[in-house]
Amino acid sequence: AADATGGDPLADSDLAARIAACLPPGFRARLAFAQLTLSVGVDGRLMAPPEVRASPPMLSPADRAAADRIVQAAMLCGPYSHPDLLGRSVSLPLDFEARSPAALPVQR
Repeated sequence: AADATGGDPLADSDLAARIAACLPPGFRARLAFAQLTLSVGVDGRLMAPPEVRASPPMLSPADRAAADRIVQAAMLCGPYSHPDLLGRSVSLPLDFEARSPAALPVQR
């Protein structure tokens, strides 16, 4: 995970794949200037709503709509069980362009 040192380097990728599985089919947003931050509790549940941080901080209406869809997917796809995510704050780029949500299984 982003703030984990010495952890599983695939934790971020696994998290992104999990979120992508909950996005609408065909949704492939790429907001290269934005990060999604999740605070994951030790039980795998989100401790706070996901946040989108962008640089510059202004998002266009289309970018805001895409970011909102990703936040909604992140909220729907928990709890998260990867051990390197538990009890951590994790930031991911908002890049789902190369992921095909329809092809990724939802793990519940």
